[in-house]
Amino acid sequence: MESQQFAAAIQQLSNQISALKKSEPKPLRSEELKDLFAALSKAQAEMETAELSSENPFFKTRYADLAAIVKASRPALTKHGLSIIQQIITHDDSQTMLHTMLCHNSGQWVESRVRIVPPKNDVQSIGSYITYLRRYSIAAICGIVSSDDDDGEMAVAHNRTNQAKTPHSTKYY
Repeated sequence: MESQQFAAAIQQLSNQISALKKSEPKPLRSEELKDLFAALSKAQAEMETAELSSENPFFKTRYADLAAIVKASRPALTKHGLSIIQQIITHDDSQTMLHTMLCHNSGQWVESRVRIVPPKNDVQSIGSYITYLRRYSIAAICGIVSSDDDDGEMAVAHNRTNQAKTPHSTKYY
């Protein structure tokens, strides 16, 4: 009986190891990055600041939309053998993610991933949310900036307003 229990324990351990191997995250970069980094530094030196081409009527602010981010980056990226690939992928754990890859013609690459969790489940909300994520992902992976940056002040001010409206808020320090 002990040998059957031992065999069952070994099988259970083997199954756990297999599950861990399947759940290991895939790498977010190629092994070598020297050529990609050299090309990206040259491309960044040539990239313009992204134009504030759109307006957010809710906050009465201007922002660089996806087209402005692409326009600011694509010529320099292409000139130096770099490209961007974005894919929406549903993983085994049912999470849907936007994968953004910065690729170099040497085969070197880096990738970022962000979960897609739109606030509403209608086509317009999902499309807007994905466009928003695409814009921020490209800007982040390429190092693109726009000419207006409130240093997160809008988010902090919004948070302060919500805290002030909550009479029994608890603060943790």
